[in-house]
Amino acid sequence: MYPYLTPHGLILKLNNQPTPITPELIADDTAFWNWYTQRLTSDTRFIRDIVARKSFSKLRTAIAGLYNARNLPRQAEAAYRQAIELYDLSPEANFRLASLLAQRGRFDEALLTLTTLQQKDPQNAQIQQVIQQFQRQRDLTQQLTQLQAKAKDKSFSLTDALQMHNLYHALGQKQQANSIANALINNPQATPQFLTQLIEILGKQRNYPLTRTALQKLIQLQPQNLQAKANLAIIHLLLQDQNAFWAAAQTMIDQHGTSARQLLQSDPRFQQLRTNPRFQQLIRNPNTRSTFPLNL
Repeated sequence: MYPYLTPHGLILKLNNQPTPITPELIADDTAFWNWYTQRLTSDTRFIRDIVARKSFSKLRTAIAGLYNARNLPRQAEAAYRQAIELYDLSPEANFRLASLLAQRGRFDEALLTLTTLQQKDPQNAQIQQVIQQFQRQRDLTQQLTQLQAKAKDKSFSLTDALQMHNLYHALGQKQQANSIANALINNPQATPQFLTQLIEILGKQRNYPLTRTALQKLIQLQPQNLQAKANLAIIHLLLQDQNAFWAAAQTMIDQHGTSARQLLQSDPRFQQLRTNPRFQQLIRNPNTRSTFPLNL
């Protein structure tokens, strides 16, 4: 509903069509909440009323979330800080503010927000877990920044690029990670040993489409690599591409004969197929192309 929502005093207004948050709406919202926050926090009855503090903090957090969803980070940050002012022990407001700050590379401020909350609420075990998460994210981001600077240097290697791919993946930036992996697969300097390492990493990340592409490149470089062909067949299965699997299995038999049949029989990854008539015929007679239906 975010495209349809706009700030409206204490609550959010649901419009009947996508509605922009104009500068006028932001100014009105800011003025209202500045006045109301000051009014509430200067009243000792409000400070003692934990239920009221939680309620008003929740209201402001909701508006902050709207700003964040609409890509208005400055307004979102100010609203989150007001939500914390209204109720400083709010995990939601503190966690969301820390996340916003971390997304903008302000890790020290994010960690300060969390450690301050931890000091006030030492019994909340979840806070330490979130702190560790942001510390790891900060460290990964620092490593990535260093590699990005090194990328402009001639000393930047394929190994460095692979590490950059891993960092992007760990930070959840999958598009950038995939872009680097594609470049590595198609790099003319990528050796079979390097591609094997990349394939293992992509497989552990369950990035099966790129694992398939890398395996196909490896097989081009090493046409006699039977294990790579078996791995490619497994990837076809994981991608539920039955036609490609049967074609790959038949190619293994045609090119490697007995060795391929033995591998298909002994590799536990093909266990699910051992009762399949087409698979049985394939490994019994490598010269006979099966006419069984394609469905496993």
